[in-house]
Amino acid sequence: MDVSGGSTALGTPVQVWDCSHSWNQMWTVSAGITLRVSSDYEKCIDLTGGSTDNGTPIQIWDCNGLSNQKWDFEGGLYQLRYAADTSKCIDGGNMADGFQLWLWDCNGLSSQKWGYDGTLFLADSRSDASLCMDVSEGSVTDGTRLQLWSCNGCWNQQFLVIGPSSSASSFDASGKAVIRAQEVRLESCPSPSPSPSPSPVWSHCDSNQHGWPVFNSQSDLQNSIWAGYFEKVYGAVPSWGYPICIEHFWTLYWKVVGDIGYKDKSMSSSCPSAEGEWYKNQDFYQRPTISWIFHPVPSNGFPSNTWHEVHHGQVSGEIRTAWFMSGTGSGIFLWLGKTKVYGDHNAAALDLCKRPILGFDELGPCALNNGLDTFQFTAHVSNEWDCGSTNELNVEIVSAHLSGQYPCASKTTSGIFKAGWEASQDCSCDASKSYLNCYNSPGVPPN
Repeated sequence: MDVSGGSTALGTPVQVWDCSHSWNQMWTVSAGITLRVSSDYEKCIDLTGGSTDNGTPIQIWDCNGLSNQKWDFEGGLYQLRYAADTSKCIDGGNMADGFQLWLWDCNGLSSQKWGYDGTLFLADSRSDASLCMDVSEGSVTDGTRLQLWSCNGCWNQQFLVIGPSSSASSFDASGKAVIRAQEVRLESCPSPSPSPSPSPVWSHCDSNQHGWPVFNSQSDLQNSIWAGYFEKVYGAVPSWGYPICIEHFWTLYWKVVGDIGYKDKSMSSSCPSAEGEWYKNQDFYQRPTISWIFHPVPSNGFPSNTWHEVHHGQVSGEIRTAWFMSGTGSGIFLWLGKTKVYGDHNAAALDLCKRPILGFDELGPCALNNGLDTFQFTAHVSNEWDCGSTNELNVEIVSAHLSGQYPCASKTTSGIFKAGWEASQDCSCDASKSYLNCYNSPGVPPN
């Protein structure tokens, strides 16, 4: 095996050549396998700093081929041993939800016995081997700790073993090796997001206000009837982010607008014809408490790795995806993660699934396979839209990790969405409602 021309430039071919014992035919064989996050092949399980001290954290890091990302999975012992020092094992400590994994002297205890079925699970954790290795909070940012968590089939518990094949095994009550089937779930799963949360530069004004009020400071807003509106939707009058322009909102809670006594504009029950018009009904799935300010749909959608305000209504057919309508002003924020923008549904199907779409719920798994967290549609028209059967009126945003069959887009009702001004508060959703909400905490926006 010979490096062509002795060049170390990226892309240099490796070829078969007569043996010459020159440096470009000398190779080092590195022992061990790599363990990678299934949803992001470039992220590896990594020993922090390569230290073999007891208690050294186990983390996620960009795969780099270094020794601190090489492991030995010994089938007979069911240990994940550090390849550079096989006396050291990945250890699950007290074997409880939330324990952050570390390196420890191999000791044969249950906290070091691992099975593999697509997840890496502690075989002796409980009678049903129900504790799994878990990427904390679904973040694949370098340095994210790995922890133990109840096995749930979510993407952040799915790993690839790259290297010599091993049996996917666990233990039954008799101690015999058995294969354990694990179904991958998309609902109730976290969306990948950075930790700590991002701090984007927010803009709250467009170029033309179309007669809607503008507030240049907190005191301006505090002394306006609109202070009550912000308290109902965001929980307080913002102390930052000025100037704030009402026209920038796509969504207005029409009853709250009425409650504060705003009379300068009237809400129309007809479809809009000009930018800045306030109208009531946009689509079949919207909650009855909202209305809209008409804006042209941005053809480039919304950027990756940002929080964006959305609406969602429960739809029984959304099993492997959750579909949202963009709604700046809704007061409920979805993390977009890595996103991609399309015109209409079939364009996404051809790009992601490599075939025309058969059912809208098929796009989620295809998006995950392409490394996307969300995808967007900026030119979709539908007879399910009250005013959109011939014209696009909004951006559809689809999460590939969530499940729209639930009003909270997941069985999990907290830890996914944000509320408050500029996504400053955690959102806890009340699953008894029909629409996405933050009713449990912080109690805004209104339902």
